[in-house]
Amino acid sequence: MTFRDDIIETDTAQFGAKKDGKKRTFAGRMQVMESRLNKGWSVVALNDKNTHGKRGAGGAESTSEVLPALRRSLQRETIVAADGSAAFKSLLPKWKKST
Repeated sequence: MTFRDDIIETDTAQFGAKKDGKKRTFAGRMQVMESRLNKGWSVVALNDKNTHGKRGAGGAESTSEVLPALRRSLQRETIVAADGSAAFKSLLPKWKKST
């Protein structure tokens, strides 16, 4: 789905995890974008992610993970409301796309 002249809320989610000692693999990861104006939505699959350590968090998504879906889905005059992820914070203020 392509969003234009809209307000989009975006976030990532994961739906499975496997633990092997200190290594955790987070599977079923996806990036979700939803329109606040027309209630349309888009889901893009992300690669599994491996982390190490005691904490259960899946780790923050990276700019390289979220950028492809944003480039395909967002057109000019679209406002993006994102969570506190560093990937979205660093990407959106300086991202310029010509359409």
